[in-house]
Amino acid sequence: MTHVFSNLDAQNKDVGNISIENRKVFAFLINENMTYKNCPTVLACSEEFRQIKPRNEEAAKALAAIKSDDATKELIPAKVAPPLDKLLNMPSLCIVLAYMLRMNEMNEHLEADLEFILSKATFLIEMMLFVCNMIKMESQMKRINKRINARNVVALIEFSQNVIQGMWYDDDAFL
Repeated sequence: MTHVFSNLDAQNKDVGNISIENRKVFAFLINENMTYKNCPTVLACSEEFRQIKPRNEEAAKALAAIKSDDATKELIPAKVAPPLDKLLNMPSLCIVLAYMLRMNEMNEHLEADLEFILSKATFLIEMMLFVCNMIKMESQMKRINKRINARNVVALIEFSQNVIQGMWYDDDAFL
């Protein structure tokens, strides 16, 4: 798979003004064990979202409340091991989860970051699907040992739909 991504650099942009460098990140993170619940974490590791920081004290308090909420406890990694610790942006993960779970902690202090995330999310998820396709092709040609199955692709497609609708996978479809 290295030949597919070896000529990429951070200056190159894809559709939606998304850094092509994200392909390397997604290729590293996506594997056959990825489920729907992992999708927000993978999304929060994108180049674009790594710059998101709390804008003020109220935003920091809101992010802390989101991180400590019972609804997000199982979705936010308790301990982030290397190299994920350099990739994962906790504020963007908290904002995505709060939006999708329709938490009260989502407030005007996080609104600008949420708008930025939503403006890029569909393009990033499309790139994740592209990477899944590339991993599948490379695996079939016996160039890599990673595998991708239909469950992984379906999880990404459902995640994409739910990001657009602002809901979580077990929410009622008629909300």
